[in-house]
Amino acid sequence: MPIYKLLFKEMAALQPRYWREADQNADFLRTIILNSDADILVAADSGDIAGFALVRAEQTPPYACIRPRRFAYLMDICVADERRREGSGSLLIAAVEDWARARGLDYVELTVLEENRQAARLYARHGFADTKRTMHRVLTD
Repeated sequence: MPIYKLLFKEMAALQPRYWREADQNADFLRTIILNSDADILVAADSGDIAGFALVRAEQTPPYACIRPRRFAYLMDICVADERRREGSGSLLIAAVEDWARARGLDYVELTVLEENRQAARLYARHGFADTKRTMHRVLTD
């Protein structure tokens, strides 16, 4: 899937310490397609794929301090360069929310790279808000 390659390239450009350019593993995609608790949603126009969103249903960890919830995890979302700013990202987010509602899930969660300010602004426009922060302390060069 060429758009997946674009996603990984952008992540590698934003955080080269943690990410690298790659193709998505075909077995991984096959697993998602066959999993009834996951989907790949596609934005297409006249047969051309403008973008995609990979979403899966998750359960909160079984810790006494965490309120048990089922939620949708928006694992990956990407829109082709030439199709950005046309509304495909917003359509994909809405489709993910519909997918989650149809399954009775409580909320949609996602992770965005700190440097990806454009994506963070899109998510904020759709009502997403920070609820936690992941921090790293580098120990090696």
